[in-house]
Amino acid sequence: MQVYRQKHYTQRKLVVRQMGLIRTLRWIYDDYWRAKRDRWDEDEYVRDEGIAIGEARGRKEGKAESIIQLLKHINTNKKLPQDLTDKIKSEKSNETLDRWFQTAMKAENISDFREKANL
Repeated sequence: MQVYRQKHYTQRKLVVRQMGLIRTLRWIYDDYWRAKRDRWDEDEYVRDEGIAIGEARGRKEGKAESIIQLLKHINTNKKLPQDLTDKIKSEKSNETLDRWFQTAMKAENISDFREKANL
């Protein structure tokens, strides 16, 4: 009877030790995947942020090109001044570009545009 209890006790001890090891491994496993999931979320956020920045930059460049095209249409027989083109392309404000676009649509010539747009 005593031998049976010792053997049974040893088996229980081994099971408890294995359960502890399984819990530890499960904790390590969960921690690993939690960290990996957090990195995926962070990567997705950074990627989305980069896409938004690129889209905004593209819209600004598109507006600047539209203004330049309008001014080229107004100024059919001459080339646009380089300083004007550089100023339009370097503008960062959407509101200013929108205002310049409206001004370019109403302008009679380049000097009229420069005067109305304060360039």
